[in-house]
Amino acid sequence: MKRNGLFLIVALLSVFCVTSCIEGNNVQEGQAIGVLTYGDGYTPILKSSLGPVYAPNIITMLDNGKMKMYGCYIFSYTLDTDLPENSQSVINANGYYTVTLNAFNELPQYTVDPYLVDTSKVVSDEFAVTSVYEEGSFLEGFLFISQIVEQPSDLELEWSMSYDYNTMMPSEDLDGRNYYDLFVRASKKNSSDKSLVSMQYLNAYKIGNYLQSAASREKALLGSSYNESSSKLTLRFNYVYSIDKETQNITWKTHTIDVLISSFLDY
Repeated sequence: MKRNGLFLIVALLSVFCVTSCIEGNNVQEGQAIGVLTYGDGYTPILKSSLGPVYAPNIITMLDNGKMKMYGCYIFSYTLDTDLPENSQSVINANGYYTVTLNAFNELPQYTVDPYLVDTSKVVSDEFAVTSVYEEGSFLEGFLFISQIVEQPSDLELEWSMSYDYNTMMPSEDLDGRNYYDLFVRASKKNSSDKSLVSMQYLNAYKIGNYLQSAASREKALLGSSYNESSSKLTLRFNYVYSIDKETQNITWKTHTIDVLISSFLDY
């Protein structure tokens, strides 16, 4: 994996929690995403798509500055369920699995801005995005979003996500659903003349407050029809799919995901 969470697409995984058993024992190896935070007793743990995990070498990584608290990471791990510390009684007491942290890469974090730049105009050094889709989990207030771009391999991008606070969602489309619109945009940080290749960015967006507001709003709109176990709201991610070089006209595309309202009322 390359610096800044940028890596070539070899295969797109539908989730970032992939495990494989090593034949003959109960060892699992896999990859997950997570946020480094504190567990009980101020033990540094990764709240991850695997679940809460602790690795002894996390403390070493913190001490030498290679990891930081509240950082977001994609990491590979080894989980040995035969170890005493991974017995069910110990997991219940500690609140986490104990793993070996094999490799990790810090992911960029971005805030979600409550205002929109004019969506009819190109922003400075804007770069088009091939696709945007959810990847992984909502963890500790962060939503992990994967974006694909056709770009030179040495091009660096700055990302943003925003919404219109004044209209504060939702917008109703022809199918009668309420859509909670978020706008994802990218700008170039440098120039390059290299040929285009398909690149994938995995970013963490601090979206917890937005989702809590959206969930509260949608629950109120549903009224008596709200169901804690099944009622959902629809997030619609809008992204600049193409920019006409001559006219500077923008073509927008969207990707939608449905999320359970009750998950975000008190995240």
